[in-house]
Amino acid sequence: TQNVNTNFSTAATTILEGQSINFSDLSTENPTNWDWYFEGATPDSSAIENPSSILYSTAGTYDVELISWNGTSGDTLFIIDYITVLPNNGLAPVAEFIASASSINIGQTVNFTDLSSNTPTSWSWVFSNGTPSASTDQNPQNIQYNTDGTFDVSLVTGNINGNDSEIKLGYITVNPTGIESVNFNSSINIYPNPTSGLFTLELENNSNEFVTVKIYNSIGQIVITERYNTNGKLIKELNLTPFGAGIYNIEINVDGQSVSKRLVVK
Repeated sequence: TQNVNTNFSTAATTILEGQSINFSDLSTENPTNWDWYFEGATPDSSAIENPSSILYSTAGTYDVELISWNGTSGDTLFIIDYITVLPNNGLAPVAEFIASASSINIGQTVNFTDLSSNTPTSWSWVFSNGTPSASTDQNPQNIQYNTDGTFDVSLVTGNINGNDSEIKLGYITVNPTGIESVNFNSSINIYPNPTSGLFTLELENNSNEFVTVKIYNSIGQIVITERYNTNGKLIKELNLTPFGAGIYNIEINVDGQSVSKRLVVK
């Protein structure tokens, strides 16, 4: 018989005051006995394999320990601050979120950040035409869009007091083409990046069409719109200082086709 290797898991490690947690034994080599110790919980110990409904009534961070053995060998797993219990104000969440960019090109990815209030403990995202199309992470990363169009994003957040949803219709715009289709004969340059606010946009445009520049803030609002007759080349200084620090998306449109660039303002 090989030595026991103690391990365990839970469906959640962050909860609100008044919530309970179920624990699952993952120990190897077929243990037959278990001693659990739950700091700050009720009950504070258990001798069954998979304890359920362990109640945490007070905010804080708490250790969990499991000793398992099979009559031949035993092992202990002690995890410091494994459970985080957040204060419960008795309110359901109010769902809100932002995207790292709301206008991108085909094949690019978007990161989403949860801004919900009242301490949610669960998240359910749906990304229309995104890959993956859903997530239960608090802050989903690298959601890829491979089809042009405008797409909705929805988030449902919940805690012990209830849930709330936020749906942003047409929140993500995926542009059909990139630099080559717009007939730029050199890369678009945006510098410095990051910047303190002032930056330079430089591009060459063989088509001699008007160039429209739209700058979006992190929640998808347009903060600057400009239209230029480039005569083949454009060098333009722009200023985002009045709009504060953050991540901005710069959409450059020529003859109905677009390129997007990200700019960080410190």
